[in-house]
Amino acid sequence: MRIHGVWFVAFGATLIVSMGACGGDDDDSSAGSSGMQGSGGAEQNVPCDASKDGTCTNETDCPMVITGKIRESAQTCGVGCLQDTDPGMCSVSCIVQDTGATPACSACYAALIGCAAQNCLGQCGSDPKSNACTQCQIEKGCRTQFDSCSGLTTN
Repeated sequence: MRIHGVWFVAFGATLIVSMGACGGDDDDSSAGSSGMQGSGGAEQNVPCDASKDGTCTNETDCPMVITGKIRESAQTCGVGCLQDTDPGMCSVSCIVQDTGATPACSACYAALIGCAAQNCLGQCGSDPKSNACTQCQIEKGCRTQFDSCSGLTTN
Protein backbone atom coordinates (compact mmCIF):
# COMPACT_ATOMS: atom_id res chain seq x y z
CA MET A 1 0.00 0.00 0.00
CA ARG A 2 1.48 3.37 -1.00
CA ILE A 3 0.40 6.45 0.94
CA HIS A 4 0.83 9.59 -1.18
CA GLY A 5 4.45 8.72 -2.03
CA VAL A 6 6.07 12.15 -2.01
CA TRP A 7 3.70 14.27 0.02
CA PHE A 8 6.29 15.20 2.63
CA VAL A 9 9.34 15.69 0.46
CA ALA A 10 7.85 18.55 -1.55
CA PHE A 11 7.44 20.75 1.50
CA GLY A 12 10.70 20.19 3.33
CA ALA A 13 11.54 19.57 6.94
CA THR A 14 10.91 23.08 8.20
CA LEU A 15 7.31 23.09 7.09
CA ILE A 16 6.49 19.82 8.77
CA VAL A 17 8.30 20.79 11.95
CA SER A 18 6.39 24.07 12.09
CA MET A 19 3.14 22.27 11.35
CA GLY A 20 3.68 19.73 14.13
CA ALA A 21 0.10 19.72 15.41
CA CYS A 22 -1.64 20.35 12.13
CA GLY A 23 -3.44 17.28 10.97
CA GLY A 24 -4.45 16.01 14.37
CA ASP A 25 -7.47 13.91 15.15
CA ASP A 26 -8.94 16.39 17.59
CA ASP A 27 -12.69 16.59 17.74
CA ASP A 28 -13.47 19.73 15.75
CA SER A 29 -17.00 19.94 17.06
CA SER A 30 -16.35 21.34 20.53
CA ALA A 31 -14.24 24.39 19.82
CA GLY A 32 -16.82 27.02 20.43
CA SER A 33 -18.89 29.03 18.02
CA SER A 34 -16.69 28.32 15.02
CA GLY A 35 -17.04 24.58 15.50
CA MET A 36 -13.30 24.13 15.13
CA GLN A 37 -10.27 23.69 17.28
CA GLY A 38 -6.64 22.92 16.84
CA SER A 39 -4.65 20.24 18.55
CA GLY A 40 -4.76 20.08 22.27
CA GLY A 41 -4.96 17.96 25.34
CA ALA A 42 -6.52 14.56 25.81
CA GLU A 43 -9.95 16.06 26.43
CA GLN A 44 -9.94 17.22 22.80
CA ASN A 45 -9.09 13.87 21.25
CA VAL A 46 -11.84 12.19 19.31
CA PRO A 47 -13.97 9.55 20.96
CA CYS A 48 -13.42 5.98 19.85
CA ASP A 49 -15.88 3.12 20.25
CA ALA A 50 -14.20 -0.25 19.77
CA SER A 51 -17.55 -1.88 19.03
CA LYS A 52 -18.06 0.14 15.83
CA ASP A 53 -17.00 -1.03 12.40
CA GLY A 54 -14.14 1.24 11.34
CA THR A 55 -10.45 1.00 10.54
CA CYS A 56 -9.38 2.61 13.83
CA THR A 57 -12.39 1.60 15.96
CA ASN A 58 -11.09 -1.58 17.53
CA GLU A 59 -9.59 -2.74 20.81
CA THR A 60 -6.03 -2.21 19.56
CA ASP A 61 -6.37 1.33 18.22
CA CYS A 62 -9.04 2.96 20.40
CA PRO A 63 -6.87 3.40 23.51
CA MET A 64 -4.26 5.28 21.46
CA VAL A 65 -6.89 7.38 19.69
CA ILE A 66 -8.51 8.40 22.97
CA THR A 67 -5.22 9.44 24.59
CA GLY A 68 -3.88 11.12 21.45
CA LYS A 69 -0.81 8.87 21.37
CA ILE A 70 -1.36 7.85 17.76
CA ARG A 71 -1.89 11.48 16.68
CA GLU A 72 1.34 12.56 18.38
CA SER A 73 3.21 9.62 16.88
CA ALA A 74 1.92 10.47 13.39
CA GLN A 75 3.24 14.00 13.73
CA THR A 76 6.66 12.83 14.97
CA CYS A 77 6.93 10.04 12.42
CA GLY A 78 5.98 12.38 9.57
CA VAL A 79 8.96 14.56 10.42
CA GLY A 80 11.26 11.59 10.91
CA CYS A 81 10.38 10.11 7.52
CA LEU A 82 10.95 13.22 5.43
CA GLN A 83 14.13 11.92 3.82
CA ASP A 84 12.87 8.38 3.23
CA THR A 85 12.35 7.28 -0.37
CA ASP A 86 8.72 6.54 0.52
CA PRO A 87 7.76 8.88 3.38
CA GLY A 88 4.18 7.60 3.49
CA MET A 89 5.14 3.98 4.08
CA CYS A 90 7.94 5.04 6.39
CA SER A 91 5.43 7.02 8.47
CA VAL A 92 3.02 4.10 8.66
CA SER A 93 5.78 1.72 9.77
CA CYS A 94 7.03 4.25 12.31
CA ILE A 95 3.56 4.79 13.80
CA VAL A 96 3.00 1.03 14.06
CA GLN A 97 6.39 0.51 15.72
CA ASP A 98 5.98 3.50 18.06
CA THR A 99 2.43 2.80 19.20
CA GLY A 100 1.51 -0.76 18.35
CA ALA A 101 -1.41 0.58 16.30
CA THR A 102 -2.68 -1.43 13.37
CA PRO A 103 -1.09 -0.68 10.00
CA ALA A 104 -4.47 0.26 8.51
CA CYS A 105 -5.25 2.84 11.20
CA SER A 106 -1.68 4.15 11.05
CA ALA A 107 -2.11 4.69 7.30
CA CYS A 108 -5.17 6.88 7.93
CA TYR A 109 -3.15 9.09 10.28
CA ALA A 110 -0.18 9.28 7.90
CA ALA A 111 -2.50 10.31 5.05
CA LEU A 112 -4.09 13.03 7.22
CA ILE A 113 -0.71 14.55 8.04
CA GLY A 114 0.24 14.41 4.35
CA CYS A 115 -3.01 16.04 3.24
CA ALA A 116 -2.59 18.88 5.74
CA ALA A 117 1.01 19.42 4.64
CA GLN A 118 0.07 19.41 0.97
CA ASN A 119 -3.04 21.59 1.15
CA CYS A 120 -2.77 23.88 4.16
CA LEU A 121 0.75 25.29 4.10
CA GLY A 122 -0.27 28.92 4.56
CA GLN A 123 -2.86 28.28 7.23
CA CYS A 124 -0.94 25.71 9.28
CA GLY A 125 2.68 26.72 8.75
CA SER A 126 2.72 29.60 11.21
CA ASP A 127 0.11 28.35 13.70
CA PRO A 128 -0.85 24.69 13.50
CA LYS A 129 -3.31 25.07 16.40
CA SER A 130 -5.25 27.87 14.73
CA ASN A 131 -8.85 27.74 13.63
CA ALA A 132 -7.60 28.69 10.15
CA CYS A 133 -5.50 25.52 10.02
CA THR A 134 -8.40 23.36 11.14
CA GLN A 135 -10.80 25.11 8.75
CA CYS A 136 -8.41 24.55 5.85
CA GLN A 137 -8.20 20.84 6.65
CA ILE A 138 -11.98 20.68 6.66
CA GLU A 139 -12.37 22.71 3.44
CA LYS A 140 -9.69 20.74 1.58
CA GLY A 141 -11.27 17.44 2.57
CA CYS A 142 -8.44 16.22 4.79
CA ARG A 143 -10.70 15.69 7.79
CA THR A 144 -13.44 14.06 5.70
CA GLN A 145 -10.92 11.70 4.13
CA PHE A 146 -9.56 10.88 7.57
CA ASP A 147 -13.05 10.28 8.97
CA SER A 148 -13.85 7.98 6.06
CA CYS A 149 -10.56 6.11 6.31
CA SER A 150 -10.49 5.75 10.10
CA GLY A 151 -14.12 5.33 11.04
CA LEU A 152 -13.64 8.15 13.57
CA THR A 153 -15.46 11.47 13.45
CA THR A 154 -13.42 14.68 13.68
CA ASN A 155 -15.98 17.23 12.52
